[in-house]
Parts: sequence; C-alpha cells; structure tokens
Amino acid sequence: MKQHYKPTGFTLVEMLVVLAIIAILAGFLVPVIRAERHKALQTVCIDNMHQLGLALSMYSQDYDGGYPGYMVDRLDREHSADQLYWHSHFCRGTHDSAGQLNWALLTRPYVTRRLPKGHGRNSVFFCPADTDRTARPYTSFELKMYLAAGGRTSGIQDAAGMAMIWEQWDFHAPVHYSEFDLRATLDTVFVDGHAKALRMSDTTSARYGNGPNLHWRFKSRGGASATSNGSDVIQ
Repeated sequence: MKQHYKPTGFTLVEMLVVLAIIAILAGFLVPVIRAERHKALQTVCIDNMHQLGLALSMYSQDYDGGYPGYMVDRLDREHSADQLYWHSHFCRGTHDSAGQLNWALLTRPYVTRRLPKGHGRNSVFFCPADTDRTARPYTSFELKMYLAAGGRTSGIQDAAGMAMIWEQWDFHAPVHYSEFDLRATLDTVFVDGHAKALRMSDTTSARYGNGPNLHWRFKSRGGASATSNGSDVIQ
C-alpha cells in the first residue's frame, strides 16, 4: 500500500504571513524603544546638569554671590560691546580661540564628579544625546547672559524661576530644535539648583525672533522690566 507523506515545513505563503506580522509588531515597538532611549538619555542629561548646578552654586559662594563672568577673559572683555561675540565664546563656549576662557572651564574645578580625559560622552558638561562635539567642544549647555554679565544672587528675587544654564539644542527631540524654538523642551537648571525639562512654550521671557530669549530679565511676553523678579517660567 502506497503511503503519502504530509510536508512538515512552512509554505511560502505562511512564511510571508509570519514576516508580515513581525514587521507590524516591529513597527509598533521601534518607536516605543526609541522614545524610551531618548527618555533615558534625558534623565542622564538632567543628572549631569544637576551636578553643574551644584558646581555653580559653590562657585557663587566663593565669589560673593557672583557667577562666571565674561570679563575675566581678555578677548571677551575686548569685545564687551558685542554681545553676540561673548555670548558665543563665553556663555556657549562654541569657539576655541587659543587661551580663551568660558563658563565651563571656570566651573570645571567645582565639579565634584571625576571627569574623563578630554571631552568624552560621559562628561557632565555634555548631554549624552549631543553627538556634535565639533560645534560644541566644551559643553552642550549655555550660561545665562544676565549672570555672565555680572548678575548676583543678591539681585535675584525668584531663584526657582530664573534659568541658570540650559541645553543649546533640544537633543531629545526627533528634530533637534534650537533654544529659540517654541517647540523645544530643554533640560534646564535654575538658580536655586533644581533641574527639569523646560518647554519653551511655557516661558514668560520676551521673544527674540521667533522664539524666547532666556538670557535677560523679563517681566512678561514681549517686554522687559528692570524691576521684574526675572522669572523665566509661567507661574
């Protein structure tokens, strides 16, 4: 009697169905995994900035309530009338002129965590999601110009509402928005030392171009006030 054997393997159609199901599941999972990865990097970034906030607080205590100031650098002092110059060189540290100082270099001795050699990805001066070390050779963060221009703790009424340092770009967004983009969510350290992700759409600061300007003291959207408490967030 002739025996018939039933094939035990998958047919091509069955294989295609399985692959289609896997592709659909991957389509759901990949965005979730990517979002969780960025969230983890943001958590590390906020922790790094918290360390820097403590370092700046110690610096301020040593200098009678003052913060790293651009006037300590000869080149920045010679360009004191050019705010864009010392903003880029000192507050952002994006230029590497020979012997030029910036806030990150002045703060480095106060950082309690041991830094790796050079400017490695694990340095507290960098957000781990920031991959462009050529554009930002010293730090991913920038110091408030009001503080760099001589602002002191004695003149700050709302330490919990005034930003001290923040990310130069929203490194955790699919598109890296700049600090002046209302869609940006920037990790921020405030003068009182607490750190959090600050949405630019939630700032009270006057607008510069199409975005906010956290660098000076403002009372409300669109106007500056010398008597304001300097709050940068909507209370």
